[in-house]
Amino acid sequence: MLYLLNKDVRTVRWNGEPLHETTSAIVKETMNGDFTLTVKYPISDSGIYQLIKEDMLIKAPAPVLGAQLFRIKKPVEHNDHLEITAYHISDDVMKRSITPVSVTSQSCGMALSRMVQNTKTALGDFSFSSDIQDRRTFNTTETETLYSVLLDGKHSIVGTWEGELVRDNFAMTVKKSRGENRGVVITTHKNLKDYQRTRNSQNVVTRIHAKSTFKPEGAKTETTIRVTVDSPLINSYPYINEKEYENNNAKTVEELQKWAQAKFSNEGIDKVSDAIKIEAYELDGQVVHMGDTVNLKSWKHNVDAFKKAIAYEFDALKEEYISLTFDDKAGVGGSRASGGLSSAADAILGVTGTAQEIALEKALQNAGLDFDHKAGLLRQEIADGVELAKARAEEVKRELSDTINQRFSSFNNGPLQEAKRRAEEALRNAGASSLLAQEAKQISERARADIAVLRQNISNDYVAKSQHVEDVRGLTRRFEEINLGSPNLVINGAAELGDKNWGGTNGKWFTNRTHGFYKNSSAPLFTLDTKEARLCYIQTGRYNQLKKNTDYTLSFTGFMSGNVSGFRVMIGLLSNKDDVWKKTLGVFNQRLSPKQAERFTVQFNSGDYDGFSLRFDNFGSTDGQSATVWITEIDVYEGTMKRAYQPAPENSQNYADAKISEYRTTVDGRFANIASQIAGKANLLDFQRVQETSKLYERIIGRSESDIADKVARMALTNQLFQVEVAKASAGGRNLFLNSLFKRDLHQRYSTYHVDDSIEQTQGQLALSIDTNTKFRGANTLKIVSTFNGKANNQKVTFRTGGDMRLNTADEMRNKSVRFSFWAKSTVNNTNFQARVGYRNTVEGVSLTTDWKFYDIQLTKRENSNASNEVIMHVFTAATVWIAFPKVEIGTVSTDFSEAPEDTNEAIRSVQSQLTGSWAVQNLTSAGSIVSQINATNNQILIEAEKIRLKGKTLLDELTAIDGYFKRLFVGEGNFAKLNAEIIGSRTITADKLIMDQAMARMFVSSDIFTDTLAAKEAFINKLRSVVVSATLLEGFKGRIGGFQIGTHDKDPSTYWLTGQNQFYVGMSNGAGNWGKTALWVNWGTTWDAPGNYAWFVKESGEMFCYNRAYFWNTPVINGDLRVTGDIYYNNKNSGKSGYWIYSPQYKQILSENGYMYFVWSGGGSSWIPMNKEISDRRYKSNIEASTVSGLDVIENLKTYSYRKEYDGKIEDIACGIMAQDVQKYAPEAFFENPDGAYSYKTFALVPYLIKAIQELNQKIEKLEKTA
Repeated sequence: MLYLLNKDVRTVRWNGEPLHETTSAIVKETMNGDFTLTVKYPISDSGIYQLIKEDMLIKAPAPVLGAQLFRIKKPVEHNDHLEITAYHISDDVMKRSITPVSVTSQSCGMALSRMVQNTKTALGDFSFSSDIQDRRTFNTTETETLYSVLLDGKHSIVGTWEGELVRDNFAMTVKKSRGENRGVVITTHKNLKDYQRTRNSQNVVTRIHAKSTFKPEGAKTETTIRVTVDSPLINSYPYINEKEYENNNAKTVEELQKWAQAKFSNEGIDKVSDAIKIEAYELDGQVVHMGDTVNLKSWKHNVDAFKKAIAYEFDALKEEYISLTFDDKAGVGGSRASGGLSSAADAILGVTGTAQEIALEKALQNAGLDFDHKAGLLRQEIADGVELAKARAEEVKRELSDTINQRFSSFNNGPLQEAKRRAEEALRNAGASSLLAQEAKQISERARADIAVLRQNISNDYVAKSQHVEDVRGLTRRFEEINLGSPNLVINGAAELGDKNWGGTNGKWFTNRTHGFYKNSSAPLFTLDTKEARLCYIQTGRYNQLKKNTDYTLSFTGFMSGNVSGFRVMIGLLSNKDDVWKKTLGVFNQRLSPKQAERFTVQFNSGDYDGFSLRFDNFGSTDGQSATVWITEIDVYEGTMKRAYQPAPENSQNYADAKISEYRTTVDGRFANIASQIAGKANLLDFQRVQETSKLYERIIGRSESDIADKVARMALTNQLFQVEVAKASAGGRNLFLNSLFKRDLHQRYSTYHVDDSIEQTQGQLALSIDTNTKFRGANTLKIVSTFNGKANNQKVTFRTGGDMRLNTADEMRNKSVRFSFWAKSTVNNTNFQARVGYRNTVEGVSLTTDWKFYDIQLTKRENSNASNEVIMHVFTAATVWIAFPKVEIGTVSTDFSEAPEDTNEAIRSVQSQLTGSWAVQNLTSAGSIVSQINATNNQILIEAEKIRLKGKTLLDELTAIDGYFKRLFVGEGNFAKLNAEIIGSRTITADKLIMDQAMARMFVSSDIFTDTLAAKEAFINKLRSVVVSATLLEGFKGRIGGFQIGTHDKDPSTYWLTGQNQFYVGMSNGAGNWGKTALWVNWGTTWDAPGNYAWFVKESGEMFCYNRAYFWNTPVINGDLRVTGDIYYNNKNSGKSGYWIYSPQYKQILSENGYMYFVWSGGGSSWIPMNKEISDRRYKSNIEASTVSGLDVIENLKTYSYRKEYDGKIEDIACGIMAQDVQKYAPEAFFENPDGAYSYKTFALVPYLIKAIQELNQKIEKLEKTA
């Protein structure tokens, strides 16, 4: 059955809308590939197809895995049906982004863990795990999808570790091998329905170009080596197919070449793909699943090969395979370069380690060969010694045997023979046990014979009377096979008891309505009435178990209104905890008459179904008006013969008494005569037990021939007088639930009692206590407060009932029928209370009410349950629950409440009983538990007590003991599964602990030693593999080397650290964690969360912090900016000079060029100052003569102006000034051009012109004065 669920459902435990009209549902899965579901659903009047939308979920069965969730991605609507394509729920996360992943020489599980850590968005309920422990290297360099990292090609995680992915809803597991070799052979003309073989050479590779890029030790640059390797089969193909591979673990050309050759020799990439697809049916009882290896044989197709199942098609409606595809190996999604190694390459090279590891491997191999050689010599020497020891042992054995035989002969066995003779005579005279068993067998045989004759007579008579001719149609009908009908299995089949044993759609079904079509409205019918177009139903509760593969008849009377869209009847298996239908068997699907009540009869075979409910469906109204279905007189019985309606026997309160009365007057009643046959063979007190047993048998009788044959009691005389087993019904009586009256503290660990209600168990949703205020019948109660929040995962409380720790017994509930009975009430009606035994997923649930009620549930049936001695309870409703008088016992029938024997400590009473052929003396507690006893029966004597002592010489023909203590023991020959001893002197010995001298130790050799503890003064081991290795220099996972510890730190266990053993003064992390996390530090301080005042540390982001001084020699080089918050100063001890660095808030650089000092601005541009190099020193002048330049002419030519000057961001009004261009023209020596192109003049160069002009004016004045 398929179910439609909302798109946000996160569990397969819930069932949604049944997709009961599904015509086709095919699940397809390819190993490490797609996992899809294709469904065809009809467009019908039920309207269910309208509920199917994209992104909703469909729950469908898949082989081996069970129910799986598929998300609808493409619903295509055709004329008369929907074609739905859905992908497995795991595809929800395949497009998540994964940041670069890097793992070196790690297991597959570690790679998956790193992948999950590197997701940009949390994966929610999805989990990833692996059982592959091979160490590989895997790297990605960019952000990719989860699908690409996990599955896409040889460079994916699945490809690198060569695993096989199992997708089980939200759990994904990469397995070394998904299936197994079950020894299945599939051959043509036997179990091959269809055969299709595909040979594909498209992906053949005949030449590999491999490269490896790595940085050698001590080198500053990377090295790349390349090799080209051809396949041995390259000449077998008319073409050359080349492919690039990369393996950065290979460090030499030889290693890389061998690795590439392994691609051909071990992975077979140069061979043609040979895929065989078959349609297998029945398989002659053989089982084949995904991942299994089978032997395919076909003379016609010339095939005899072992192939692996790599894909399948599965019919989700019939729950059987349609086809299986076999190939040499599973593939992966794509094809990319692999950073890891194949398992074959690992075996050849083992290059996943460093150069030192490779050298170590070679040394180990050499030492191993040497060890094997020396061990061989030692084994031969020891073997010679062993043979000598065996000869001596045989001699000692003969001597001891002679001594024992002499003592045995001297033993007086006359009284023993006399006692044996008397016992045999008493048994012959009594004969009680054998007579009773023979009588029971005779009753069964007579009952079988009588019923067989009766059935034959009825069959012959009925066949004769049933042969007739229908004149209208001219057909002859003959009933050739009939079966006797059993009583009606449907309780309250005609609404005689109102709504008892029935349920259905709320507000849509009734048991008090009448109709004129049926008994003139004098009797009520079951009525299904709705105005909606949706389906409504009525169904019975769980009724008697059906027999598998048995023919049954369903008959009922019914009619319906004309606007009912459809009607059907189904048989469905109910779960133990809710009313959700697990399987359905359609038995009737047609319209009923709208004009009259009619009787309908159909036959069906139960097949594999054995525990069912009956359901009637009204598909809804076609016009929005009241659409009604009336049904009554429902009869389900074994057989195929039609009959009138018969109410179920359970309808009558007097059924049990009537049946017993009938039983006593029929052939079954002969069992009552057993009482007269036993008369005189027991006293009245003991015989009451036999009478009670007889009455029990009378209550549990059969309804047909097979029932009587199966349920005739077998009575046997035992050490407790009589024990009766009736069919498969059994009752235990011993309460396995310790502290059942809650007298002691709930968590007191006495005997084996223990309750686990920790947060890990209950997820914080359950709180347990003993309630001494809310008592029930004077006893304390167990109070469970549930704050159920809708999350059922691991919400449980576990009570241990005993097991291996109690009297050294095995789990008492394993492979047994177990019942759990108790009284309970709740603060909320219909509280969902469930219970199960340990290591069992099947839970049994009941609905608790607000009143005290008694509940009795079957936790397990006789099956290979592997259940452990634990009772686990769940409360899936927010409510407070009280439980009283809990009892867990072995058997299928619950008995009255009693405490566990461990909880009682009462006085002991003695009971002596005697019966012909048996005698017993028992010391019992008042609760009935045996303290000690001597019990003699037909052929055995039981002596049971805490201590038993036999004095005098004792001779035993055969002795079997669980524990034995001997002061001195002489054994001629002994077989020991295990021998524990303090000191053993022997030439050959196998022991758990040995004390030996040095000479013997030197001659000690063993191929395999398995021991819990091994201590040696000196040991040489070629290769040591261990979970934990403790040594002076090394200790396992959390290493302590010298004064450092490697691994997690108590201050931060979320990542790995290298730091001090007892502190964190100096250390480093492995680089995992937040971007700004500290990765390397020195002198950290005393507080983990903050650095000290003198700490030096580097964060994972690469930032370095030094809180103390840093000293540098030679020349520090800073390629980026240098920023300081204090002064930079110079201090040279040799010269004694010191000074400070001059800094500017505006300028970032000073330079000299072309006679200027430039000050470069931080934002661009610069300021400048002319260098002070203007001199007039005569010592630097030559060719000195009087100037002939007319200074007055130059001065007169330099015109003066008033003007506004705008330059360098400034505006100035000048009253008197000259122009640089005039200076350039008349006094070029004084002219210059600034670095920015602006013209100016040097006043220093104009001074001589001014002096000359003044001198010339003075001369003119002197001339004028003289002429005047």
